Amino acid sequence: MNLPAETCFSAFQKSSTGIIVKHQLSVGFTVVTVTDLFEELTGLKRSELINQSIFTCFKHHNTLYKLLGLHSDVLQNAVNTEADIVIPAAPYGFVEKSTGKLNFFWWQTTYQKLSSPNASEQYILISLKKASAPDEATGANDTYEHFKGLFELAPTLACVLHGSELRIQRMNQRLSDLIGETLLNVQNEPISKFVKDKAFGSLINNAKKTYQSGKTFQSSGERFLVNRGGNRQELFFDCIFEPVRNQNGNVTAVIFIGHEVSHYVAALDQVQAHEKQLELIFDNVKDVLYMIEVEPGFNFKFIAVNNSFTEVTGLPQELIVGKYLHEVIPPESIDLVRGNYITAIREHKTMHWKEVSQYPTGQKTGLVTITPVFDKNGECTKMIGSVHDITDQTRHETDMQHSQQELQRVINDLMARNRALEHFTYVISHHLRAPAANIIGLVNLFKLGDLNDDGLTEIINGLLISSEALDTVIHDLNDILNLRERNMEQQTVVRLNDIINNLKVSLHDTLIKEKATINLDCERLDHIYTVESYLYSIFYNLISNSIKFRKRHEPPQINIRCYDDGENHILIFKDNGKGLDLEKFGRDLFGLYNKFDNSVSGKGIGLYLVKTQVEGMGGTVTASSQPLEGMEIIVTLPHSYQT
Repeated sequence: MNLPAETCFSAFQKSSTGIIVKHQLSVGFTVVTVTDLFEELTGLKRSELINQSIFTCFKHHNTLYKLLGLHSDVLQNAVNTEADIVIPAAPYGFVEKSTGKLNFFWWQTTYQKLSSPNASEQYILISLKKASAPDEATGANDTYEHFKGLFELAPTLACVLHGSELRIQRMNQRLSDLIGETLLNVQNEPISKFVKDKAFGSLINNAKKTYQSGKTFQSSGERFLVNRGGNRQELFFDCIFEPVRNQNGNVTAVIFIGHEVSHYVAALDQVQAHEKQLELIFDNVKDVLYMIEVEPGFNFKFIAVNNSFTEVTGLPQELIVGKYLHEVIPPESIDLVRGNYITAIREHKTMHWKEVSQYPTGQKTGLVTITPVFDKNGECTKMIGSVHDITDQTRHETDMQHSQQELQRVINDLMARNRALEHFTYVISHHLRAPAANIIGLVNLFKLGDLNDDGLTEIINGLLISSEALDTVIHDLNDILNLRERNMEQQTVVRLNDIINNLKVSLHDTLIKEKATINLDCERLDHIYTVESYLYSIFYNLISNSIKFRKRHEPPQINIRCYDDGENHILIFKDNGKGLDLEKFGRDLFGLYNKFDNSVSGKGIGLYLVKTQVEGMGGTVTASSQPLEGMEIIVTLPHSYQT
């Protein structure tokens, strides 16, 4: 539309949102005037824009730059055509001066060429209009509503807090349920009115810090106390507080996201409780217990000793802990002790010997045990030792043997706990933190605002995938912890034929579909006195694995043979499936979340559960296999065990 410039300037200045640009061949595109509404919308000063290159004015305002279409050739096209040019609607947010609220609308940009008496000058009117009609931004509105729905239904806590008083502008259903208030009741109210610091960790303090400093704050394991059904409940959250800035770079709001980690905290509490129990055992066992740190060059340093160590030797803790071997062990015994330590490391075995040494309490004779502890790289990092004092010859030989066995069980349990804790820490950091980091990254991308419909859809899908991954890992870990820590169920007589018959019912459709057969030979062992649910789970996981890892064109066949060797129940599961290279994967076969064939669905948890349940019943499980030659799993269960 070619209109006279002098006719449009005045009317445009009073009623429109936009700018007028002048084009000169020798100068380029410069800003002639800016309307009051445009100045109010963007927060940019008219005096800073007039007579400046339009590209220079907005180069630091990326969202506005693209909203105006300056990233394309639209200005040059407007000069060369008489028709109006309309740019598709795009999102833009601004802060209202009267309310201080952050408002979000879709805007449509139109370029109009104005007539000019001077042929060397061309004027372009750039106007912005809210895209409220359905046909102007239907796709964008659908995407916005989709994201809004995701915000409302997300399992994390989410809210937007405005102004220095941190007034609630929006919150999702999860947070609404937590504080027991609807958005209608709390909107535009300070969050401090509904959330007390003592009950909700550092939520308010961190939000204030974010608003005042403009920096992102994160906190882990924040403790929230909430009332549910009249009961006081304790929940824990990892929180992030992100500042929201206007076009001038000033902080106007704070976005709060909280991800619940109550299961994780509960798991850590259980681990800490078990550590305290081990410490209690460590400090109250009558025999000497100690831990050695192994440094390069076979240098051995004491890092922990129990009370018995100081009582037997007469050496105070400060003369033991942090000291090297030669500073604690008497000279007459140092060569024997150090030699056995080195042998234990080189041969990867526990060493036992009888030692006579002179200490402040007198000459002591003890039976020493030292066990090396190796890391995942095969390096010995620590050694766990015990000394059974046999100075008092009145102690009966059988009592000494019993005590030694008890000590060995304590040592083995301590080593197992250490390994379990290391693996648990790995699972948490790798499988739990990764999705959480993805969610934070996706939220940060969304806040940039420079996203088209495809970008928003990709972020939403990413949030859904990461949230589902978090939920899956949390549930798996919770199931595993319950399995390992709960008391064993009552033992009963379990008939193996009944187990197989029940499994055939449960797996009926799968067995028919895959033409699988299960052959049970239990003539030499038809029943076991054990925990039925554990035994059923073991059978189920092993049979399911055989069907999953079948050969492509060969129906799976599972042969199960059961017998008694006089001391143990032996269960042998053999299939004709794909098999596995155990030289390559054998060490990780029964590990948590270990998968060896990505063409087969699953989480890599089945064999880990089998091993956990078998060991929980005092047994062992081993495997033998070759690629394309099937797999054989042998489960050994003792006749009796302690629950």
